[in-house]
Amino acid sequence: MLEWRDGEIDAYRGCFVAACGAQPAQAGSAWVSGKVGFLSEWELSAEVNENATTGRKDFSGPLTIKHVGLCAVGRTVEMSGEIRYRITGWIKPRMQATLVIEGVKCDFDGALSETYDGVISCPPWRNVPVSLSVKAAE
Repeated sequence: MLEWRDGEIDAYRGCFVAACGAQPAQAGSAWVSGKVGFLSEWELSAEVNENATTGRKDFSGPLTIKHVGLCAVGRTVEMSGEIRYRITGWIKPRMQATLVIEGVKCDFDGALSETYDGVISCPPWRNVPVSLSVKAAE
């Protein structure tokens, strides 16, 4: 049988609440960076801001996708657009995002491991792997 001394329960309760409430840090503005493509031939970067008017942790901002592979067959070397995303779940965080790349709307849903890994889906980018990371702006 376990015996609790005064103060131990509160200490464990505090650790439990801290662990259960933990989510990836997201506050105000952030940097999003990552790789797109089967060979990670595209680099994505974006600076996003929190949209406080929605009442949820929604972020959006301009993005740039730059080709860093050996050849750029049929595509421009750099593209621009916008990213809008939300982080959901606290036990298994996921990023649900909409990327508008050169006017084409694409959806992304990725699970968090070290990065948010998933696939992007839209006509020019069908089931293309994407790996994104989010870092709070300093």
